[in-house]
Amino acid sequence: FSSPNTLNLSSFTKLMKKLQEIHPEASRREGKIVVALLEVRKNSKGVLSGSSIKSVAERTSVIL
Repeated sequence: FSSPNTLNLSSFTKLMKKLQEIHPEASRREGKIVVALLEVRKNSKGVLSGSSIKSVAERTSVIL
């Protein structure tokens, strides 16, 4: 059983790597990427599971 709040760390790592490559100015340390990801999740009714990494990265890039 997996809680809906459980983060798929592998997908998260892949997504962070992709976003850091696209947006090197938005460092992970400053949290800009994470804040943008949380906004994307909020806009998706709190759920990102089922979305492709590419789709989430594109929506996050719009915010960044």
